[in-house]
Amino acid sequence: MDKSRNSGKRAHSPARTFWQSWRQSWRQSWWGCVGALALIGGAPVLAVPGGEIATAHRGAWVCELPGDAMGTAGVHQPALDFRIVHGSTYVVRAGRGSYLLTGKLMVMTSGPRKGERWHVISDDFMRRMLPDGSDSDLRCVRGVANNTTAQELNAARALNPARP
Repeated sequence: MDKSRNSGKRAHSPARTFWQSWRQSWRQSWWGCVGALALIGGAPVLAVPGGEIATAHRGAWVCELPGDAMGTAGVHQPALDFRIVHGSTYVVRAGRGSYLLTGKLMVMTSGPRKGERWHVISDDFMRRMLPDGSDSDLRCVRGVANNTTAQELNAARALNPARP
């Protein structure tokens, strides 16, 4: 019998077809993309210098000025109450608008309160900022059952009756 001279140097399998080599190269590039995404996804991406973009907690925000030691702890300011409804949308008696929250700074970007700036102290507490960047006496807290009276909470909820 006559043997080919290359028979000892290569396997006795049919030549690779196109789809087999394409599948192998696709599998290699897939794992390369997964590895690159894992490296990129490890650190937060800061879109703006102020910090990460976020949204405030939904619900009624009740605003007040400080009281005195002989009276109430805070004097409710119903005209300044607002409600965060979804995403970056707020509602006041005069209408609705949007805001941008970056780090500890919330800026009303459209609507009746366009241009107002708020210093976010915690998830449920913020102070309105003066034009010079310092905090004013006006403070707003997210209205929940244990920190607001029923009258204050109902007034803030009335800003958007479609939502509870």
